[in-house]
Amino acid sequence: MQNWPLEADKHLPELPNLKNGGKIELLPRHAVLASIVCHHAAIQLNKKLIEFLGDQGVVYMTAHHALFGNDRIPRFNEKSADRLINNILTNRYRVTSNSTESVIRILKELDVWKVCQRRFGELYADTN
Repeated sequence: MQNWPLEADKHLPELPNLKNGGKIELLPRHAVLASIVCHHAAIQLNKKLIEFLGDQGVVYMTAHHALFGNDRIPRFNEKSADRLINNILTNRYRVTSNSTESVIRILKELDVWKVCQRRFGELYADTN
């Protein structure tokens, strides 16, 4: 807590005293703090996951969840597989260094581009 980045004139709430077997007195500010800590942890974990997976891993994961997973990410009105994947990368995963051309290039390198196009057609042929 001593190293938590704070704006000037701000401070963290005091944590409740903990006693073995005793009640823990939680206040609304503790819930807010827990939410902020979890949010910051999620941001850091997301950054580490993206670093670990690399560009190819992130694009492949996105293609899987967009087109092949049992619980697919909803399509909005994209007219092609690359636009669907790029939209999810940008708006859901907040990956900003991608372009439609780079998504297609990566999927071709992974030898799954044609499979993605075919699957997009199977799923959305009657809605295009």
